[in-house]
Amino acid sequence: TISHFSDKIVFVSKFTRDKFLKLSKVPERKIAIIYNGIDLKKYEETIDIKAKKAELGIKNNEFIIGNVANLYPVKGQTYLLKAAKKIIKEFPNTKFLFIGRGEVEEKLKKEAQNLGIAPHIKFLGFRNDVKELLKIMDVFVLCSLSEGLPLSLIEAMAAKKPIVATKVGGIPEAVIHNHSSLLVPPKDPEALTNAILRILKNSNLTASLAENAYKRFLKHFTIKKMVSRYEQLYLNCYFKKYPC
Repeated sequence: TISHFSDKIVFVSKFTRDKFLKLSKVPERKIAIIYNGIDLKKYEETIDIKAKKAELGIKNNEFIIGNVANLYPVKGQTYLLKAAKKIIKEFPNTKFLFIGRGEVEEKLKKEAQNLGIAPHIKFLGFRNDVKELLKIMDVFVLCSLSEGLPLSLIEAMAAKKPIVATKVGGIPEAVIHNHSSLLVPPKDPEALTNAILRILKNSNLTASLAENAYKRFLKHFTIKKMVSRYEQLYLNCYFKKYPC
């Protein structure tokens, strides 16, 4: 395989590294972990939040819960819809945004209708303005059943959003429960409900989670950090082969 001719194989999380090592005989010394990074400047731009909400038909006093992920079974949006029904009972002025497209879109729309919450749910499909949509969210939610290390999570951290996410894959490497996020088990709408309600009911918790997530982003997930780590990796490999 290509691993025999490689000096290093790079993984974006410890989770994906460990999974690979279980399935291969590649020596661990050949493995490196470099987290993906994104450009912070794109998330520092200010927008007219009231206008952006109006563009989507959302009132300025409504809460927005957002999910950014392809619409596939593994992304678990059905569990967020089930949680939404209970959340809307306590906070009727809440809208849920599902940003992404995929094979279960029609199924999810039908489920929202069956749950009686369709007026509160917006399926936005593929969007080029995710960074702007993140800015209008009160809570960012990832309800996946399996993940590597999703870029949408890193984007939410850069946008200073309070995060609720499932404790799967590389997610617990990026955010820490009760510090920079609230982590819940997968396939558990009740846990999702409770975590989201905790944030909606507690402005101090909201601010703390958002600020701590942003600090972790700055420490681990900027594009500058990522480039620096790749540069160091290349230099180490070079000087190991061609010592001065």
